[in-house]
Amino acid sequence: MTQGRERLIGHAIMLVLAACATLPTLALLLLAFTPSDAGGAGVSLPHKLTLDNFRSAWHAGTGMAGYLAISAFITAIVVAATVILSTLAGYALGTMRFPGSRIISTTFLFGVIMPVEGTIIPIFYDLRSVHLDGTVWAVILAQTALMVGFGTFWMRAAFRSMPSALIDAARMDGASHIRVLRTILLPLARPSLLALVALVLTWTWNEFLLALVLLASTTADLRTAPLALGLFQSQESVDINGLAAAAVVVAIVPIAAFLALQRHFVQGLTAGATVE
Repeated sequence: MTQGRERLIGHAIMLVLAACATLPTLALLLLAFTPSDAGGAGVSLPHKLTLDNFRSAWHAGTGMAGYLAISAFITAIVVAATVILSTLAGYALGTMRFPGSRIISTTFLFGVIMPVEGTIIPIFYDLRSVHLDGTVWAVILAQTALMVGFGTFWMRAAFRSMPSALIDAARMDGASHIRVLRTILLPLARPSLLALVALVLTWTWNEFLLALVLLASTTADLRTAPLALGLFQSQESVDINGLAAAAVVVAIVPIAAFLALQRHFVQGLTAGATVE
């Protein structure tokens, strides 16, 4: 009887949390398909559905396709650079013992807990001193630097959870570090690696503050997709329906990535508890 009551309470809590997560998304979708002249906001069924908001969002500014291409370019390079650097650093810190390894690990941990808001001004002036402000490479370098700390911490934990006997046996057979990493550890760390890809992709695609600060001096055609959402706000009013439609378009990429990597993401979160 007690277990049944606990299960019922648990299900009720999950339903409440699911509703809290679903209702804002439902409201966003309804607004995106509601005619802009209908007025009102919130979770309400419109009298008719329209795609005019999506057409308006797609042609906003210099074109949503261009903003999506810029975000895709930045995200692809940041994900690739972060995964490669984090894997190499995580392998070194997770499988090797050398002087200063603990200090280096602690330094990467500081990179995880340091808020972006506390580093954005120094980052801006550093990039400005080398004439990279106002370019996509400024966002790429800054975002990669911010992601590598978390990525190294993530991959270090994944490699430390793997059997050391496999590494020792491979080293005794004469395998180099690169071969050990490529042929033994990376296949075992595949769930953690793909989970890292999903996280970095989502965070980089949705990044707003870095793009806002580092691309502030550029023209309107050089914007990331999240930054382009500001096109639907003026000094007098906000195009709620157009903003909702643009937000749906921008959210398609991280949602699709998460759905494609969902199984690996869950396995990556529990990999450390299942590998002996």
